[in-house]
Amino acid sequence: MMLTRGGRGLAVTLAVALPSVSFAQQAPSPVYAAPKPMHGHRAMTEALQAANLRPDQQAHIEQLIRDEHAKVKGMTDKTQRKAAKRQLRSDILATMDPNQQAAFEAKLREIKAERKAAKAGAAP
Repeated sequence: MMLTRGGRGLAVTLAVALPSVSFAQQAPSPVYAAPKPMHGHRAMTEALQAANLRPDQQAHIEQLIRDEHAKVKGMTDKTQRKAAKRQLRSDILATMDPNQQAAFEAKLREIKAERKAAKAGAAP
């Protein structure tokens, strides 16, 4: 790879700056650290974060979500898709203890209220 004259300065700067940044490490967070949410999944991601899941619960729920996405990928019937979504939510709740369920549901209610308020404010 050949660098242009102006690119050498950048390469040197990065070579000096990046190693010092890589040594800074943070302790892993015990809360749910979901991957970047897909469009339309903000509510579920935030609710799972609010539930403060253990690592084993996180792994199980992530597998449930992957399985559900694979299952509904080819579905065209809205009724079947809604049923799959309801089943996923039921399976997720079954993974949680009662306190986590309460936090999860409370966050979903909060987001739903925010959406309703935003929609009402946006109406002319």
